Amino acid sequence: MCNYGGSSAQGRQFNVVTSRKSKISFKLPAEGTKGKVRFGRILFAHSYVFSIDKVQLRASPSVTLRNGDNLSLTCFVQFIKGETESFELTTQFAFFKNFKQIYNVSSNSPNATYRLSPARVSSSGQYQCKVHVGQMMKQSGIVTITVTGLSKPKLSVSTNSTKEGQTIIVKCEAPEEEPPFRFTFYKMKNNGNKDMEVLGPIPTSENPASMEVSMAEGDRIVRFLCDVALTSLPNSNVSDLSDWMLVTVEQQFSTPRIEVSPSLNFTEGKEMSVKCSIQTSSSVSGKVQLFIQNGTHILTSSKTDTVWYAQRATESHSGQYICKAEYEQTSKSNSTNVTVTELFKSPSLYSNIRNSTMDEDARLSLSCSVQGISPSSAHNFSLLKDGQIRSNSEKLEIYAKTSDSGTYRCMVTISNITKTSGDLPIRVYAPVSKPLLSHRNQSTSMAVQGSTIELRCKCDKGTPPITYSLMKGSTVLSNITETEAKAAMFKLNISEQQNSGQYRCRAYNLHSSSLGFSNTVNITVISPITEVTLTTIPQSGTVEEGKELSLVCAVKNGSLPIDFHFLVKRGKESVLHSSMDKSVFHSETQIKSFSANDDGSYFCRATNGAHQTVDSNLVHVKAVLATWKKGLIITFVVFILIAAVAICSYFYTERKKKGRETALDMNRTTNEKSSSKEKSAAIGLRSEEESCLVPGNVVQSEDENHVDKSPEGNLGNNKEKPEVEPVTPNPHQDGSEATPREQKTRVMSKCPSEDV
Repeated sequence: MCNYGGSSAQGRQFNVVTSRKSKISFKLPAEGTKGKVRFGRILFAHSYVFSIDKVQLRASPSVTLRNGDNLSLTCFVQFIKGETESFELTTQFAFFKNFKQIYNVSSNSPNATYRLSPARVSSSGQYQCKVHVGQMMKQSGIVTITVTGLSKPKLSVSTNSTKEGQTIIVKCEAPEEEPPFRFTFYKMKNNGNKDMEVLGPIPTSENPASMEVSMAEGDRIVRFLCDVALTSLPNSNVSDLSDWMLVTVEQQFSTPRIEVSPSLNFTEGKEMSVKCSIQTSSSVSGKVQLFIQNGTHILTSSKTDTVWYAQRATESHSGQYICKAEYEQTSKSNSTNVTVTELFKSPSLYSNIRNSTMDEDARLSLSCSVQGISPSSAHNFSLLKDGQIRSNSEKLEIYAKTSDSGTYRCMVTISNITKTSGDLPIRVYAPVSKPLLSHRNQSTSMAVQGSTIELRCKCDKGTPPITYSLMKGSTVLSNITETEAKAAMFKLNISEQQNSGQYRCRAYNLHSSSLGFSNTVNITVISPITEVTLTTIPQSGTVEEGKELSLVCAVKNGSLPIDFHFLVKRGKESVLHSSMDKSVFHSETQIKSFSANDDGSYFCRATNGAHQTVDSNLVHVKAVLATWKKGLIITFVVFILIAAVAICSYFYTERKKKGRETALDMNRTTNEKSSSKEKSAAIGLRSEEESCLVPGNVVQSEDENHVDKSPEGNLGNNKEKPEVEPVTPNPHQDGSEATPREQKTRVMSKCPSEDV
């Protein structure tokens, strides 16, 4: 809905608000202009509104038309306006076919027209129109247009005259129609519709469509036509056939002529000839290739106009004979059937044996016969073995040897016609001799468990094929058939002890009484050694000097007897002891008096008939001191320690005495240099120090007027002077002299401890 407001003011701008809240701006004209404002040819009143009521699409003259008719599609739009309003709007019309836009136009009129002149079948489809006014849009319903009756297409050819084998291009066009198409081409030979050949159809989006056509044998006057259908319309009919185009074809050579003599049906033994000939035109510049073939086999060929084939005919020469001529892309042929009646049937060979096998020294009887003909001097019979004549009669009787084995046939010649029978293979078998079974290690016939051994079985005599069977007891383990005179090799997997036992082989061939058993081979299975361990006694790995060391080597599994070897590594390994045990799985040896020279890494090695050496673990053994030697060493060490303690105590005491004497000497020197007042204070302090001196050392004050310096005067007869640290009196905090009590306290704090 649009709402327009008018105003008497000239040159003012106005806005049109549509029902979708979009705005159209325009201005009134200035003074002196007419009262109409041309903005989409809108006539303004003081106030008006409008909306699109409906849109309708109409087809004229109808929705169903014939190809070539004129079609008009008109789109009508109807607006709703105010009762007193009169104005025009510019409307955008868009036309759609199958939902794709095909035409659009702007108009001030309430309708627009899209014309199809003329309408074609490809114009069929669903049509619709849409109108736009500003931001407003509305569409019509769908109108389905159907155009029937495709126009016949136009046909053209690249040339109107050509030769056999050459190719021309044929084109078919559907004027004013839209793809996709389906074109179909037709070729009519000489006699009209009876020889019409369909070429195609060809689906394509091209217009026109073309195809290459090769002129075949027999083409003289050829007419080409085509029709078309629209694949975009499922129910579209096929057009009428186009006008035909005529093409004349020149013959380069004639169809081959075949002649057979003496006739197409005669009795074998006569000379038969086949002749093939052609006639070529002057336009042929090269040579035409001629063939005579029987079935798929070419008998002869030539590049002349005539080719011959001759042969003394037999019944096998019956069949179809073909004469074919080829030049460039052209090929022509002719054929005929020849029947040759047999003069006599092929002979048959008979024997007195079945299955073509027989025993040596048995009687062999062969006979040859021809059905319907009795033997006579005019008939030549021959018996052949492997292509060589064995007998010049119809019979052969012998006691067969192996050298008589071969392929037999008989041959009959009558009136220069020779025929042979089918092949009869005969195999003469000599019986087998006693087979010999042998093992590679024939002397011991031992086999290691887990290994594979080969047993050889061979007959010195006997006609192959010979079947050999390996047996254990009465059980057949394996069969081998040898087609040549060679031994059978049996591979036996020794997986367990149960494979031990007696083996033999059996041999036979197709001789009726041939069966032989070999000698017996006894196989002993040896289990290899597993898990060898070495144990020492004692087990600690240390042995006191002079004591005995026992070494025990044990095997968990393995066939007896077992060889044991005891070894030691001291840089290089050396054998200490060897032994063989036939009934037990262990062995022992001793070192009677073990010493440091016997230190080393010990191990043992075991082997048996399997010839597989297995080493044990390494055991490290070392000699240690005897107990009495250890006690003596401990006693000596204790004595040394006691002596060392005594010496250290003595030197410590002497050092302490010397320190005290040094202290007394230093104290006396200090007192001599001090003033009398200081001496008095020092004397008082020394009196108080007496309690911290070592007993026996006496220091007297100066008031006693002497100091005992003689050795006799020192208590304890100490010769060294006692150590006394010199004391320097400190002044009092207020500058007065220290009291005797304070001096004593200072001296006591400087006293050496008795522990020093």
